[in-house]
Amino acid sequence: VYANVTSGTSRITLSPGSSRTDLSIIENSGEPTITCNGSCSLTRVRIQSREGVRCVSGNINLTWVYITATAVGSDHTDGLQCYAPGSTGTVTVKNSTFKMGSANAGYFSADNWQGSHVFENVLFEGGNFGLRIPADGGSSVSLKNVYFVRGSFQYGAFLFDVVNGRRINI
Repeated sequence: VYANVTSGTSRITLSPGSSRTDLSIIENSGEPTITCNGSCSLTRVRIQSREGVRCVSGNINLTWVYITATAVGSDHTDGLQCYAPGSTGTVTVKNSTFKMGSANAGYFSADNWQGSHVFENVLFEGGNFGLRIPADGGSSVSLKNVYFVRGSFQYGAFLFDVVNGRRINI
């Protein structure tokens, strides 16, 4: 899958409607390696860093993405994080892997990021949680052929937090 990727060491910020394909990045700034400032697509992208992908808003599509992230010191490390209070969109992740070292989560949506989360053929390994979506981090979650490596999580494979009595639709 990654035989024809271009290697890089720099962070990338994508404008709305952008896409990146066939890319491998090793980067250790502690900031998101790739930031999607609006709808974006990542295909056959491999990331090794302290902080993977940040979704700001819009429809985000990840296909054949492999993210490994490890926190350093007090980093709040996620493989993919949707965070932009009040923003919305649909995040679709297919045929991808989140392999976390000491990290918060493979996938984390937080603090009133409103949207849907779709996972198909995804593997989560390591971190505090593999998949964490509080009720204020999205409206719904769809899971098809999603796998969690047993015994690799600090606290649990997944957590769908209840917020103000509200639960996320699964």
